[in-house]
Amino acid sequence: MINYLDVIMIMAFQIAMIYAVKSLSNYKIKNKLYLIFGIVLYAIIYRFIIMKHSAELSTMISIFYTTIIIKLCTKMNMKNLLYYMIVVWIIAIMVDIIVMFIVNCFSSLSSNELIFKYIGTLMIVGSLLLCGNKHIKKKINHLKNSVFKLNLSYFSFLIMLLIYFVLGSVCINNIDDKGFIILVIFIAISVLIFVINFVFQQIQIISLKESIKLLNKNNEFYINLIDDYRILKHNLIGNLNGLKSVTNKKTRNLIDDLIKEYNSILKLPKNFKEIPTGINGIIYEKIYSANNPNLKIKIENKLHHNIIEVLSARKYNALCEALGVTIDNAIEAAVASKEKIIYLEFHEDCDQIIFKIINTFNGNVDLDSLGTKNYTSKNKGHGLGLFSILNKKDIKLTTCIKNNKFINIVTISK
Repeated sequence: MINYLDVIMIMAFQIAMIYAVKSLSNYKIKNKLYLIFGIVLYAIIYRFIIMKHSAELSTMISIFYTTIIIKLCTKMNMKNLLYYMIVVWIIAIMVDIIVMFIVNCFSSLSSNELIFKYIGTLMIVGSLLLCGNKHIKKKINHLKNSVFKLNLSYFSFLIMLLIYFVLGSVCINNIDDKGFIILVIFIAISVLIFVINFVFQQIQIISLKESIKLLNKNNEFYINLIDDYRILKHNLIGNLNGLKSVTNKKTRNLIDDLIKEYNSILKLPKNFKEIPTGINGIIYEKIYSANNPNLKIKIENKLHHNIIEVLSARKYNALCEALGVTIDNAIEAAVASKEKIIYLEFHEDCDQIIFKIINTFNGNVDLDSLGTKNYTSKNKGHGLGLFSILNKKDIKLTTCIKNNKFINIVTISK
């Protein structure tokens, strides 16, 4: 009688696995007759052949056989099928380990070991039936989408399955050792948390890379748009100058006013395209805000890498703040000087990115006091900008004066 009850239990477990995979995947069973035949055939094979072998071997055969049945009856692709089978099997093993631990905690239950074996199987079946719950389905499929973004191989899925199979097997072989089973439960939960955390970290990395790619694409689009605008403005001013030769004095004065107005809009350095991606927006904004047609800006870019890709988010934010302050200071000092010159140079080595900002200036600057709290060389200012930068750990700022030019060198490690 007990043997037949074993067969009923294994059939119930197999049906629950098939139901769980079907519910999670939303695949329909295309041939229910084949499915019923497969389950009955397995019950017969289990009764006369499989149950005579070890629990580990019979379990592996059960998983393998169930996977084949689901594949034949649903035509699900192998990657999806492997994922759902691993999820279902991890749920089953976790419940099984917990049941074994609970039973083992009460020595009085050892005499009814067979009964609690069946109770444990029914609890596993019940847990698999919960996979039909819409909230559980949503969470598991959300995790699947994240896992598949990593483009993991079948081998990774199989390794995960093998780890949990070994944990379950070890528990069965050490069922009388309570401390050991507690350790296995801790390892099983830790591995699961680690894997899920790893997956989401990798997803964040992929998402950041996609964001960088999108930012670069948008950056390229707007640079080309600015370039087209400059060409349009150049041609428009040329056409207006042409019209002056065939108009009266009043119209020529009007055209001169229009040309002056157009020339004052979006005056960027000729080599503005050389500004590195990631900081070009900051520099464009600073130059555009200055709106001084007499300001002479030279740019030299020797960077080989995308700044966003070689700096952490914290370092990138610190760099943007440092460049914002130093370029603001350089523009303000240069505009007030006679020569009105700014030179920007960007280069790198194996470990660092170096930004050199050189500008002309008038007056005197106390280099020893520069960067101290509340010291400023401006008529109106608070001196907190450079003070804030110099107190950041991620960035290094050095200043000097050479040939009547003020030099800021911003260095940040990759």
